[in-house]
Amino acid sequence: MRQNRVFAPAALTCLLALGGIQSPAALDLRGTAWESAARKADLDPYTLYAVALLESPARRAPGRISPWPYAIHTPEGPRIYATRKAAAAALKRLMHTYTPSELDVGLMQVNLHWHGTRVTRSDELLDPATNLRIGAEILAETLRSAPADRVLGLGRYHTWRDAPAREYGARVIRLTRRLVVRKKKRKSDAEQR
Repeated sequence: MRQNRVFAPAALTCLLALGGIQSPAALDLRGTAWESAARKADLDPYTLYAVALLESPARRAPGRISPWPYAIHTPEGPRIYATRKAAAAALKRLMHTYTPSELDVGLMQVNLHWHGTRVTRSDELLDPATNLRIGAEILAETLRSAPADRVLGLGRYHTWRDAPAREYGARVIRLTRRLVVRKKKRKSDAEQR
């Protein structure tokens, strides 16, 4: 049995141009925790990855970003930590400063108020596999909340206010298309060799 990989260096890198995501680098999610979590929730792994990329982008190298497992969002904005240990210590401190509704944690930026009961301890959300599983469950739930409107369902992962949800959902769809197109191009290039 193949062990799922949460991070594959080439799989988690996207190009960043002029402050926005321009063109994703080669992305292969086969055999990763992205694929596993998505499959269990009946989702496309590239859609799950796109949501994570919008939720927890971190600069990995000049011109490159990827979802980051040790991201915590507060009312002051995102905070990126180098290690799980550092993020866990920060989360403990931040929980004394902010209400649970003001804290989003991990790759999928799981909100502590709405979804903190899905784990025993809040710092469990800093485990990439746990965070992906819960994020995938939430995304599947939001999609089911709007079965005839995929854009709205995707957007409800971020907010339940219709106008901003539609804008977010459209961003997810555009990014997912770019990820999939890039994947297909890479496969086609390999077949031509």
